Amino acid sequence: MPEPSTAPTLTLAEVLARAHAHWNAGQAAQAEQLCQRVLSAWPGQPDALHLLGLMAHAYGNLDLAIEHVQAACRAPRASAGYHANLAEMCRQRGRLADAEEAARRAVALDATLAAAWNNLGIVLQEAGRFEESRSCLERVVALQPYSAEARNNLGNTWRRLARFDLAEACYREALARKPSYAQAHSNLAFLLSTQGRLDEAAAEARLAIDLDPHLIDAYLNLAEVESARRDAHAALRALDMLGAFAPRHPGGLLARAKVLRQFGRYDEAYAIARDALALIPEHADAHFTLALALHSLGRTEPALDAYARAVELPGAVRERALLGRAALLLDADRKDEALAVYEQTLAEFPGSVLALAGRADLHQFTRADEADIVRLEAVVAEGTKRPRAEHIAARGALGKAWRDLGDAERSAAHVDAANRLKRTGLVADPAAAGVGQPGASA
Repeated sequence: MPEPSTAPTLTLAEVLARAHAHWNAGQAAQAEQLCQRVLSAWPGQPDALHLLGLMAHAYGNLDLAIEHVQAACRAPRASAGYHANLAEMCRQRGRLADAEEAARRAVALDATLAAAWNNLGIVLQEAGRFEESRSCLERVVALQPYSAEARNNLGNTWRRLARFDLAEACYREALARKPSYAQAHSNLAFLLSTQGRLDEAAAEARLAIDLDPHLIDAYLNLAEVESARRDAHAALRALDMLGAFAPRHPGGLLARAKVLRQFGRYDEAYAIARDALALIPEHADAHFTLALALHSLGRTEPALDAYARAVELPGAVRERALLGRAALLLDADRKDEALAVYEQTLAEFPGSVLALAGRADLHQFTRADEADIVRLEAVVAEGTKRPRAEHIAARGALGKAWRDLGDAERSAAHVDAANRLKRTGLVADPAAAGVGQPGASA
């Protein structure tokens, strides 16, 4: 007869502690085995499910990670941190509504958890709800006043609010606290590129890559800079470097499609945009990028449908998708419909310079339009605080306005200034203005 086993019986806490120890030591198989042992004895045990989710996420299986962490969060006493992690995973998958729900649950459970407010702020940022995002991320800064990451993420939202001075201050403060912070260098690169400061932007993007060779946003931002320099080969080379370690990254595919489209390779752009959309079918930017490619191919109705889908989905491209739709309607000589879309854009985004300029082209200015002229003159006065495309559009619209009003001298001055700006850098078309990557995560 075999002797009774003398192996000690471990408590739940001890098994979980061992699982975490194995995972932290890089022993994933042993960690997973212990988690499964817990779940066989305690089905639905949230800590084991959460750890399995973290492991799946680390190995790139995002859907499985979400499945495990969602199950963990269904437990009655699931921690705020589990909901915060679920929010970030859903955000990475493009499921912004689910991400927001999880993040709001996290902050409701623990209003002092900075990570939860941070994740909610980034989700709202990607959803295009920038004032709400700013409020969340300012709370993170208050909770973690010495955090470089908190400053960096707040800078991203200030950039989206077109407060470039405040955005740059946040990035530079983050770098003062943490000079080797690659993400902040990358985000500063995108900001500088938006302002037409291309040499500075390229230097920051390359520094970010040197500091973190696997930082995806840095390659995307370098490609954006090279596109602005009209150097297709350099832009694609940056994306090739990204593809060497992340060949199916949706952001990389979308960026490649946009570069190919910009340089006239429309069929290739369309094929790659479709590939990206297959990976992230509920992502607004994927539909927007497909719409741009279809637009360039002259496929009006499918492009209008894709723009409409980009407008419907949560995301930060809604304004650009509306502008793209208006531009496509203009190309199809459907001017009344285009004007209606510009009006819709201005109703939703009163500060949209490109919508105001687009409406100006379809509108005969009179003295009753003085308020629009004042708004356009204010954009011009801001200079490099505004994106180059907006500055040029405002100049062009003012040229039209003063011509309509019979002031040829003022009109010519604005038209000449717009042409000078065009000669100093590539101007994105209205549909694609500002389509660089957000670099939102810490």
